[in-house]
Amino acid sequence: MIEKTDKIKEDHFTPGASSPPPAGGLGAAIPNLFTLLNLFFGCLAIVFTLQNGIDIVYTREQEEFVKLTEKIYWSSIFIIIAAVIDFLDGFIARLFKATSEMGKQLDSLADVVSFGVAPSLILYQFLRMSFIREQDGI
Repeated sequence: MIEKTDKIKEDHFTPGASSPPPAGGLGAAIPNLFTLLNLFFGCLAIVFTLQNGIDIVYTREQEEFVKLTEKIYWSSIFIIIAAVIDFLDGFIARLFKATSEMGKQLDSLADVVSFGVAPSLILYQFLRMSFIREQDGI
């Protein structure tokens, strides 16, 4: 017959010592949720940047006008919102002392999308629009 021991290992936290690692659960997931929100707004910025809003309008005199209806201003607003959320993400992660390897990788991905890809696409769209407005442009 196997005997059970009544000894239970317990880790005690001593005040003044370094803080214990986060217990997981919701407290550790909140910074990752903010990071996902940052990534979401970065993706929204990309979608609004890539919307094709070129309308070619002809007048009665057969003059051609290019009407650009892009919503790039919304993209820049989404990037600003992503920056605020990125700041809050870091602040909340330090507040809850919740760090993880997945959180670091997710934060890097969100930063690349929100502050690398989305602004680059806005620049690309501005260059594309400047070429379209020229007589011998695209």
